[in-house]
Amino acid sequence: MFLAWLAREWEQRSLERARYPAAVGGLLIAIGIVTAVVLPGLTGTIRTNLLRFVGLSAGAATRTIGEAQPFLAGGSPFQTIYSEYRLAFFTALTAAVTFLGRPLIRSDETRDTVYAAAAIALVGGIYLARPVYNRLAGVVGFNPQVLGILIVAALLIGATLRYRYDADRFYLIVWGAFITSAAFTQVRFNYYLATVVAIFTALFVAQVASYIDLRETADSISESTRQIEGWQAIVAVTLVFALIGPFIVWSGPTLAAWQTGGQNGPGAVTVWDDSLEWMNKETPEPGTLGTGTQDQAMNPTKTYDRPADSDYDYPEGAYGVQSWWDYGHWITVQGERIPNANPFQEGAAEAADYLLAPNETAAADALNQKMAEGDETRYVMVDWKMVTPGSKFAAPTVFNDNVSRSDFIEPAYPRTERGYGRPIHFAHSGTTIARSSDSTRTMAVQ
Repeated sequence: MFLAWLAREWEQRSLERARYPAAVGGLLIAIGIVTAVVLPGLTGTIRTNLLRFVGLSAGAATRTIGEAQPFLAGGSPFQTIYSEYRLAFFTALTAAVTFLGRPLIRSDETRDTVYAAAAIALVGGIYLARPVYNRLAGVVGFNPQVLGILIVAALLIGATLRYRYDADRFYLIVWGAFITSAAFTQVRFNYYLATVVAIFTALFVAQVASYIDLRETADSISESTRQIEGWQAIVAVTLVFALIGPFIVWSGPTLAAWQTGGQNGPGAVTVWDDSLEWMNKETPEPGTLGTGTQDQAMNPTKTYDRPADSDYDYPEGAYGVQSWWDYGHWITVQGERIPNANPFQEGAAEAADYLLAPNETAAADALNQKMAEGDETRYVMVDWKMVTPGSKFAAPTVFNDNVSRSDFIEPAYPRTERGYGRPIHFAHSGTTIARSSDSTRTMAVQ
């Protein structure tokens, strides 16, 4: 609303239009500086969350969450994008670039054409020479991904200063850029990107139809069919096959929604059912441990007020259950007990220190980091995934700055007739871990 009011004032005062983006940018910079000085904590939170959600810079700890991993983490960029969108993503990208670049390239001003060509060359050069670009970004002290976002943002702002784009189309560009950045930062936002790809693919089809004059050939379908030239038909058919063909190529049976739903289940939590049921029935309720009374039992479904310092003072008789953060909600909901760590990643670092502790003393020290004076941990819950290299074992090492995965396990690649097979992981001396391969899985947890 403020920007709308400012734009209206700008027009009423007949101020130069090109200065409006500069004024808004200067205002944002001033607000950022004041906020950084007055509320440094808030500034740090905003910066961290921007990097985590749209800055292509989710940290290692965040990447231990399956849905928060980068979209392109699973393989080559082209294969990953093609497997999800086929050619639609690339046609959508072409539509966005065409919308931004065509007015500048067709401009009578040579500087506009040079600007568009230089912008395309710069972005293309960054993509094609990523190793060199990454080294240069490191030299100037920038995260390569963040620097790339800043470069693209600067190019967009520069384009608006050289040409007045339609407001609705440019809004789509900005919106699409944010969604694309978020989707490539964390895979969980990919379903938003599907909408962006669909809209810009439709714009691409409209651009091609306009280019080959299909919409202006005739008023009626019958007359249009008679007047379409051969090259127009070839372009139209090629476009249809390029966009739709990859999606209809047979790749296996297609199941109806109810069939797919019938094959799904509650997942790995069922493996914990017996243990959580035992905990719910056979262990003291939080608030009753050592008190000899049920009067102070904590209600697991009650709403508790958050203290100003966010440090809740648990009553006497409350206790925690130590496990990896993945299982915190299971312990809360089914076990009705208080986990030391949960999927909000509260207590994740302390849980990692405990699970990786080399001896009992170090493990006790790790628990003391989390628990306040008078609080205690009563139970520990582990499963085979926590000690399996190909499963959850590597995650705690990400949260511990003093160790890495290679400190505990080392992969060995067995020779086969076709070369080298899948790795077999061996524990270093003194490490308790599972040995696993592609054909066997043996557990040796001490």
